[in-house]
Amino acid sequence: MSDNSNWILSTVYNSQLAAEQKGTWNELARFASIHVPWLITGDLNAVRNPQERKGGSEGARLGPKTHQLNTFITDNNLTDLRCVGSPYTWCNNQGGRARIWAKLDRFLANEHWIDQIPNYQITKLSRAQSDHWPLLLECKELEGKGRRPFRFENHWVENPDCRNSVENIWKVTKFTNPLHDFSHRIHILKKDLIKKCRKPYKGIDAQIKITEEDIEKLENKGCSDQMNQDDWINLRILYNKHQALMRQSTSLWAQRARINWLRNGDNNSKYFHQITRQHRRRNRINQIKTGNNEIITDFEGIEAQFIDFYTNLWRERKSWNPSELLQAFPDDFPSLSEEQQYSLIRPVTKHEIYKTLSSMQPGKSPGPNGMNAEFFKIHWNIIGESVFRAIDHFFYSWYASKQLESNPYMPCSKEGKPPTSARLQAYFTLQCKL
Repeated sequence: MSDNSNWILSTVYNSQLAAEQKGTWNELARFASIHVPWLITGDLNAVRNPQERKGGSEGARLGPKTHQLNTFITDNNLTDLRCVGSPYTWCNNQGGRARIWAKLDRFLANEHWIDQIPNYQITKLSRAQSDHWPLLLECKELEGKGRRPFRFENHWVENPDCRNSVENIWKVTKFTNPLHDFSHRIHILKKDLIKKCRKPYKGIDAQIKITEEDIEKLENKGCSDQMNQDDWINLRILYNKHQALMRQSTSLWAQRARINWLRNGDNNSKYFHQITRQHRRRNRINQIKTGNNEIITDFEGIEAQFIDFYTNLWRERKSWNPSELLQAFPDDFPSLSEEQQYSLIRPVTKHEIYKTLSSMQPGKSPGPNGMNAEFFKIHWNIIGESVFRAIDHFFYSWYASKQLESNPYMPCSKEGKPPTSARLQAYFTLQCKL
């Protein structure tokens, strides 16, 4: 958080009566129109849903206080900030069935506060005699994010350099192995797209602002009857540039927000920004518990824990014998017919690959190489044959490139060599039995 950041903090100790709570919400709503970072916290004395209350009378779970709180949050475009740990912040400290837990305390923030302080953490502290758990809000500096992964941006297709790069890279054969050939082309293409598409379009919002300022200067000049023919031409060029940048910005943020219903003409970048921020907050990992019940909060420590976990998970185990597993199945265990067995091992066709690709919904997460379904659909007439040959070679030879060696379901050795015929036979027998 920067030293010169200013924001409004509203602390609330709300009444237990619904009628008086309504007056509190109406009073606070007067601040909602301000364009200043705003944070609300305190004992709001209301839950938002049944999951935020446990114990006591079932009929007392929801009521007008819940409706009023949810309406206040929705009408004023506030975000209920997530807290680490148990969802309950209050307990009546009674015994037996009379004991009640509820989430009565929370932090609410407007979008300006979240924009200014994107990295925060709310933690429940231990309580002693109080019936409320103290909440600690920490506003942190953003830590290092590590290397930024490549992601194909859909708006790049409007740049002619994008298609030219794909066409040029797919003109020349690189390797005789189709799988290595495809992986190598994708690797070269990513570098080319970063240079020609990602870097030039970096900071689209800043480009939009500069273009709008240039348009305003020329329009002011026109109001004074000082524009010549060249100025009018430049103004038209700026209009077209601004329109193109707005399309790219909308496409960019809609993709990051994973909005699947975008149509031509839709332009609600502010909404997409908000959805993207919500995804990032939900996906952010602020702490992790190790196998020894140690809490890790620093970025490097969390990263190391993930690496250690998956390294141990995919570490090569002792050799296994599929025949031992088959012996555990009874003789009357259902098995596949010969026709069904053949359908599993028959050669793959280019048509079914394209059919599968076409059935994928837009906006889905990209694969490990950063290329999403839209990339393959848009450039299928160029790369389709290469994709088919790579997949066909994979199934035919059982040979995995370095990018695919980690597949735990493929009976290949660590070196990527084809398995023995005995192991393949046992593997296929097991698959057909299952």
